[in-house]
Amino acid sequence: MTSPSTSGASEPWTTRGQRVAGPSLSVDLPFACALLRAEPAYEHDGHTARTLAKYRDLRVVLVAMKAGARMDVHETAERLALQLLVGRVRLVLRGGAGEEASEGAFLAIDTEHAEAVECLEECAFTLTVAWPPDHSADADDGPVEM
Repeated sequence: MTSPSTSGASEPWTTRGQRVAGPSLSVDLPFACALLRAEPAYEHDGHTARTLAKYRDLRVVLVAMKAGARMDVHETAERLALQLLVGRVRLVLRGGAGEEASEGAFLAIDTEHAEAVECLEECAFTLTVAWPPDHSADADDGPVEM
C-alpha cells in the first residue's frame, strides 16, 4: 500500500519512492481518492485531479468530482479511456451526444470526440490519455490539463 505525497497540488504523487514514471507503479486508489477529496480545490472548484502515471506517450490521472461539477476535456487529439471507480458521470461528446456511466464502467473515446465529463453523483475515476505515435507529450511536462 502506498501513501501519496501531499506536498502540493501541482507536484505529481510518488509511489514507493519513485516519481510517476517508473518500470512499475502502485497506488492505493481508495486512499488517493480520500486525499483528493480533502484538498481545498475539491471544495472550491468541485473537482481535483492528480497524475498517477506519466510517460512520454501516456498519462493516467485520478480525478475526484462533486455532484454537479463539470470538467472540460481540453486535449482532444488524444485517445482517452475513463474507468469509473465510484459514482456516476455523463461523458459529453462533440455535437452534444452523451453517454452515462456508473461505478465500474469503462469508456474508451477516440480522438477529437470528448468534450466534457459531468458528474451526476459524487465520483472518482481514472482518465488515461494516450498520444498518437507522431505526437508524444514531453515526459517533463506538468500534469495533463483537464
